Amino acid sequence: MRGSQRSSNARTAGRLEQAGLLQGGLTFFVGPAGVVLGGRLTDAWARKGLTDAPLRVGMVGAAGMLVCAGLYPLVPSVPVVVALLVAVNVFAALPWGAASAAVAEVMPPRMRGQGSAVYQLIVNLVAGVMGPTAVALLTDKVFGDPQAIRFSLSILAVVGMTLVLALLAWARPAYVHTVETLRATE
Repeated sequence: MRGSQRSSNARTAGRLEQAGLLQGGLTFFVGPAGVVLGGRLTDAWARKGLTDAPLRVGMVGAAGMLVCAGLYPLVPSVPVVVALLVAVNVFAALPWGAASAAVAEVMPPRMRGQGSAVYQLIVNLVAGVMGPTAVALLTDKVFGDPQAIRFSLSILAVVGMTLVLALLAWARPAYVHTVETLRATE
């Protein structure tokens, strides 16, 4: 029994290593493409007169993440999972530049540095602390099974991105009003 246990552990470790290398490579190579795409989309919409272009890009990213990040943990096909992870990396990176631009646009010039710092603090606390903790708590306390992590990832992606979409939609009118007011006073 011990030999088969070690063999199983080695296979699992090998799969985890492959998954880590895949995700790391996608983040390194595909993520920057998502940032560039998000910037271009923001610029294109801004040229069309959409003051809320950065928020719209955030909504596109959240909608894409809702679907792709909600599905990939549940799909049994490795090629489909890889395709979904490529999309996840694009959609996750899409609003990075747009969000920073949005923060700068709604802040008076003298407060842009502080506004950017507060934005980065909140994003990093939410993404870096709450995300992994929520996955662990849901997996351990609700499902009680480490193998259920895929369900936790899927549920939290859908719930989180639905919340992001709702908050961005709610914020759009105030964002447009603030940006237009600041532009009129400059």
